[in-house]
Amino acid sequence: MILLIDIGNSRSKWVLTNKVFGINWQASGQWSNQGFAEAHWLAQLNAIKDAVIQESDAKVEAIAISCVANEDVWKLLQDYCEQVFAVLPLLPQSSRGYQSQQGRRLVNSYKVTEALGIDRWLAMIAGTELTAKAFAVIDAGTAITLDVVDSNGQHLGGHIIPGHKLMQSSLLGDTGRIAWSAQHNRESQPDSDWLASNTQQAIELGTLDASVAYLEHSIDKLCTQLQLQTVIVTGGDAEQLISLLKLNLKKHLKYQKDLVLQGLFYWLLSNLTKKTADKANS
Repeated sequence: MILLIDIGNSRSKWVLTNKVFGINWQASGQWSNQGFAEAHWLAQLNAIKDAVIQESDAKVEAIAISCVANEDVWKLLQDYCEQVFAVLPLLPQSSRGYQSQQGRRLVNSYKVTEALGIDRWLAMIAGTELTAKAFAVIDAGTAITLDVVDSNGQHLGGHIIPGHKLMQSSLLGDTGRIAWSAQHNRESQPDSDWLASNTQQAIELGTLDASVAYLEHSIDKLCTQLQLQTVIVTGGDAEQLISLLKLNLKKHLKYQKDLVLQGLFYWLLSNLTKKTADKANS
């Protein structure tokens, strides 16, 4: 079995699969990172190990982890995986290029290729496997990222902006008077209200509107100026934000729940194929 883990800022998602089932996951789940505490992580990984043994009488033979955290965290993860599975996990980095299962090429636009966030790179790898046409990927999570790939597989660049929850925490954490005001007069309002009568809801409504406005502006540009027919949307806030978009823009969107994990699977498959070929040629 193959274990794939996508580590976010506060939570981690995992899936189990193999080469036959591919991105049709055999099992999936998530847990809180809890500061990468050893007891917590070992318990979670052991639960996966036990489930694999009980349900399929198999074992985890390969592990790949998407992680934007620092090197200290990566060393902890290596140690945890080796303790539980006796497997050294692979940590992908953004590279100059990627070749899809169908032979399509994806080319990184960054001069320092590793500087492109691995979550963005893996999302584009998944997009390259999903379509042969030009496409954009919008990942709506803690941050909202946008990346555009043309019909030749060339990454044209993208955007990074704070997601609405990150905007909220910034306002509440860095502006003392707003934070004070948000603690007072916190009566709830109907969801249909557009204007808020208390600071907390003013922040929530305003930041959510800002995220929606950015997406509507970007999707309109992608579809009218770049003539894109495929805009792939993923991320923890994706479904909520999609529901708030104008109806005429929604028709251009393709929602993918686990796009980064899909990209991680294809990256690992490519990596394993290369290793097999190298052994055969040595």
